[in-house]
Amino acid sequence: MEILIECLVVFSLVGSGLVAGMFFAFSNFIMEAFGVLTISNGIAAMQEINRKVVNPFFFLFFMGTAGTSLVLIILFFVTSLDSWIVLTG
Repeated sequence: MEILIECLVVFSLVGSGLVAGMFFAFSNFIMEAFGVLTISNGIAAMQEINRKVVNPFFFLFFMGTAGTSLVLIILFFVTSLDSWIVLTG
């Protein structure tokens, strides 16, 4: 059981970091680049990003980290785990 919890914690931490990095890049670099494009080119670029982002890899980390974090919170309160590391996910 503990190896499963450790794997869930690692996945949650790595996944959250990847998603946070994506949000950081989007808000700092991509939006700045959209600012120098014409409106029609910006719309076309954003629509293309929206088409490309819908893929299993993105969905795994975007929704998977939320799911594993929820599972870790439930495991923390349901089991007799004394480690706060479970809640870091």
